Amino acid sequence: MDGPTKESRRADGLARLTRRELECLRLLAEGEQPKRIAHMLGLTPKTVEHYVGSARRKLGARTTTQAVVIAVFQGIIRAANRRA
Repeated sequence: MDGPTKESRRADGLARLTRRELECLRLLAEGEQPKRIAHMLGLTPKTVEHYVGSARRKLGARTTTQAVVIAVFQGIIRAANRRA
């Protein structure tokens, strides 16, 4: 019997993302850097890395950018339009 497909793992990951994982991905989608995210959320940069890495694994993404894109296209995060 075959194991779960990449798509089913991705769907499972979407359902299991924590509030902090979602928050970090959303801020990355808005263009914030991990160090700034850590400062904004009162976390250490290592903790932000942990949340992003965990979200990446749950989404089946190879890179952080891919994780952000998956989350945006799946509609689980929406990057705010920021105007300079």
